[in-house]
Amino acid sequence: MAYSMKPHVLFVVEQLTLNGFPDDVIVNVLLHLPQKQRAVQRVESFLAWLVPRAAAVQQLTIAERRGDVPLDDPVLWANCVAAITLLAPQLRSLTLEVPVQLVLSQWVGTLRQLQLASFASEHVVIREGLDRLTSLTELRVKSSKAALALQPSQPGHTVLPLNLLKLRLEGCNLTMLPPAVTWLTALEDLVLSDNTLRDADML
Repeated sequence: MAYSMKPHVLFVVEQLTLNGFPDDVIVNVLLHLPQKQRAVQRVESFLAWLVPRAAAVQQLTIAERRGDVPLDDPVLWANCVAAITLLAPQLRSLTLEVPVQLVLSQWVGTLRQLQLASFASEHVVIREGLDRLTSLTELRVKSSKAALALQPSQPGHTVLPLNLLKLRLEGCNLTMLPPAVTWLTALEDLVLSDNTLRDADML
């Protein structure tokens, strides 16, 4: 199940793993519609293709490469989020790469089977929701233009899953270690490269 795509692609879903295929098979899905069609139509067409297959999707990677798909449009983004949450029963791995601000909130908390998650954008904001993912053991975040923001609803609450084993906060414009990281007592692997942390903040 594969779609070919030419270099003018605006929106690409790189990986889709479906039940019933061997474990080593990654199904490449490249959405290709005529160039004259608007970027919004490209995304909406993919979502229409994805929804009927939601119960079979185990791994999903969505990357906006050219910056001309308006995922900052509230309706379009809401549709993307709704489609992703439909994958909750089987989704084990999710990667989102978008050039606009990416807010991870209650919608992420519906993806209870996630084991690996990777999020990259100009500015990543994490609110409560991700912390409910008890199966999530590996989290990767990149916030390229603004500092990663961890925003609990009230002091003393965490926005990160306490069961994390691996956490990569590379290129997140951090100047100090987020307090929530110190609560991750199960953590085995922490990567903080490409930040400007001071030594005193690591003690």
